[in-house]
Amino acid sequence: MLMMTGAAFAADAGLSIEDGIATTRLMADAAGSNVFVSPDGRQYAVMLVTGDLERDGVWVDLRVGSLSSIRAAHPRSVARLFASGLGGGYAKRFGSDGLMAQGDNPLIWIDGQTLAFLWEDAKGVRQVFGVDVQRRRTYALTNHPTPVFRFLSGPDGSLFYTAAIARDFSVVERRQLSGYTVQDTDAIQLLNGGIRGPWDWMMHEQFLLDVRTRRRRVIQFGGGDVMGRYLPLAESVYSADGRHLVAARSVSGPDIPPQWGMYTQEHFRSMWKSRSNNPESIYARQLQKLFVVDVASARARVLWDVPVDAMGRTRIAWSADGRQVAVAPTALPVATDDADARAGRAAAVVDTETGAFERLPLAGSAAETVHSLVWSGAQQIDAHLLDGTVVRWQRGPTNWMSVPTATDEEARSPTQPVTISIRQSLNTPPTLWATDRRTGEAREILDPNPQLQRMKLGRVEWLSEARPDGTVWEGRLYFPRNYQPGHRYPLVVQTYAFTPRDQFSLYGHKGPSLGPGRSAYIAQALASRDVFVLHGPSRAESVEAVSSMLDELESQIEKLVANGLVDRGRVGIMGFSASGWFTTFALTRGRFPYAAALTDDNKDGSYFQAGLSNWDFGAGEQMIGAPPFGEGLKRWLEYSPAMNPERIHTPLLMTRSSAGLPLNGWELFSRLRYLHKPVEYYFIPDVEHGSHGLQNPRQLRALQGRALDWWCFWLKGERDPDTAKQSQYAQWEKLRELHLRDVGSDASLPGVLL
Repeated sequence: MLMMTGAAFAADAGLSIEDGIATTRLMADAAGSNVFVSPDGRQYAVMLVTGDLERDGVWVDLRVGSLSSIRAAHPRSVARLFASGLGGGYAKRFGSDGLMAQGDNPLIWIDGQTLAFLWEDAKGVRQVFGVDVQRRRTYALTNHPTPVFRFLSGPDGSLFYTAAIARDFSVVERRQLSGYTVQDTDAIQLLNGGIRGPWDWMMHEQFLLDVRTRRRRVIQFGGGDVMGRYLPLAESVYSADGRHLVAARSVSGPDIPPQWGMYTQEHFRSMWKSRSNNPESIYARQLQKLFVVDVASARARVLWDVPVDAMGRTRIAWSADGRQVAVAPTALPVATDDADARAGRAAAVVDTETGAFERLPLAGSAAETVHSLVWSGAQQIDAHLLDGTVVRWQRGPTNWMSVPTATDEEARSPTQPVTISIRQSLNTPPTLWATDRRTGEAREILDPNPQLQRMKLGRVEWLSEARPDGTVWEGRLYFPRNYQPGHRYPLVVQTYAFTPRDQFSLYGHKGPSLGPGRSAYIAQALASRDVFVLHGPSRAESVEAVSSMLDELESQIEKLVANGLVDRGRVGIMGFSASGWFTTFALTRGRFPYAAALTDDNKDGSYFQAGLSNWDFGAGEQMIGAPPFGEGLKRWLEYSPAMNPERIHTPLLMTRSSAGLPLNGWELFSRLRYLHKPVEYYFIPDVEHGSHGLQNPRQLRALQGRALDWWCFWLKGERDPDTAKQSQYAQWEKLRELHLRDVGSDASLPGVLL
């Protein structure tokens, strides 16, 4: 095999894996906002997240600026904190990785002087911390014995927070010593010492804390229940007077009406089907309702008899008088018989006392893109959509009506003289800008990544193509950094959700776009090695949906080949989490001959993985279309990738980055290995402190570096001259020999570079 080393690797390598980890991103809340304005409108705050490979951790820098003038808007640091970014392990779960996850740790102003956020105390337990922005003093606001993973500040400074229930592992130890009959609902729980059911680390209680008196009260839901069984799927919101709040809570048993079986949203259907098979399954636990919490009594009652959006997209806003809440996107009570209402693609105003509702006129496609709701008047509501447009409703004599509105920025109508915004594009990294509303003057006040201005990155283009049904196929295409027309290049296809059109991303995945990334998404690092990267829609569950998406994706690949951009024999594909199933399906059922593939921490539609999960609907039946018994087994034999390893003729790198799941990919790996196919199963360093959302720099460098080496080995015939990688390449040479035996020595076949 012709291998290029040394000079090919060293010459002007562009963005490296290490360079990407060391960049800085702005933390966002669940709605995607990066700028957090104080209640009095006088200040704003941002959170900067930066990887540090030398110290093997992550820095978080909290900065605050004034909104009185552009000059005063330049943000100053009020706290700088460091954490490992490691996961907590299967037993603990809540590691510091979650402190850097987009949407999970937004800054919350308690008053005009105090910012609150989540951080670890000296014992490594996650708490709510505050920082005095004037004195620059950081201190703990909670002292809970178990990790806190959600919180909200009330108008009076009180805290509503969610904390994990303590796990007593002596129960596991005692049963191991004394003998036991299996009561566990799945083998993963059995193997990892679960106590109260699968993924029992998610079980929690919710509390109200008076910060001044330190009085803490647990909230009782319904008939006195205090334990939640799955992370809340909607952000909690206080009423303006602080007397009530709305919170999401998992429900079970008789609290789930049989009429809910009429709802049609795809993921909800998966949850519903899973509940009928196993009420304790992880999917079944995601069934939730909205509750109204009375702060004075610490008791909660159901808002209305409607499930919370299964994808966690629901936004909530209280009216000023505290009598109503606007909710979107949402399903409506089952008596509302139309497709959008049943599919959770509606918007409504709900009376918080009676649960009676009025529908807000909004197309289902728009409802799905609501990222914030605001009561902009006593009888007026604004919905801000992901594309920057605003939908406004006003209360008419008999119902709510849509009325014209201005731009997103104008509709927010801030009272402060200066506004702060993020400016970025597909090819422009984000920077922070201040605009004087009186004069129109705008000025850049922070560039988190000035080093990127000195670095040549691959150009990014947005692909858009109309489908026959009127919808649009979209994706991101990263060009080789040194692209030259007329030359064909390798291509790596990244799957799963991707970064929106108006945003910059080094990685492509809809997650961290800068700083420590996620999984093996390395779009710009590949572009720097002169590889095209295509990131298109690929999140689907069923055989039929995956087949349809795969046909579209492979059609896009063929167009890149037909247009002279891509070498058809040097195309790879990767998947992570739910899209790992998409990737292995492509290897067994796709039309395109992939030269290399990679999966990380993923579902795979295998019989073994489904069995470990107690045949949970979401772990197999949802994907294959039938349970693997009787006649259904025939469908598994046809469509399960792990049951069809003989169809795979692509070198496959399987990686694992989460704790507690060492056997999840075993069936496909062991079958491929038995058939002497080229496959490798790689576990990241210290995997027991790994994470599905990796943030530790050492772990990310190991995973992403191996992925980069894998693509360059199979698609470009290159190997890194680093002597520490000799054993890696020796193993891959053996895999190459297996690949040659599998497909023959024809150099025209994918992955065969002689």
